[in-house]
Order: sequence, then C-alpha cells, then structure tokens
Amino acid sequence: MSVVRIDSTAPMSCEAVVRPAAPGDLDAVAAIFAYYVVHSVVTFEETPPDPAAWRERLDRLAGRGL
Repeated sequence: MSVVRIDSTAPMSCEAVVRPAAPGDLDAVAAIFAYYVVHSVVTFEETPPDPAAWRERLDRLAGRGL
C-alpha cells in the first residue's frame, strides 16, 4: 500500500491511499468506468464492461502477478 501526500502553497492539502483492487471494488469500478465509456472518447470500449467482466480482468492480472 502506498500513501501519497500532496502539499502545495495553497491553503489545502490532500492525502490519497493507493492499494490493489479488490473484488469488493468492482461494482464501483464498473459504474465509474461506464460513465466514461458512454459519455466520452477516453476509452476504446464501445460497451461498458459489467462487474463480472471486471472480475475476469482482475483475475487475469492477479494470475500474472500484477
């Protein structure tokens, strides 16, 4: 797990935690990604992957040690 602290001369700062994706994250991942599939051109997907498709992707990456 990594922790990133962003400090600037502005009066606010931000902290973010970066961790590996977990199966419990996949509904939210699918919903967030679906918005960009439908409303933008930032992805090559034409149809938003559902949580089951994200699970396959997560399993495939985990099988590669990523």
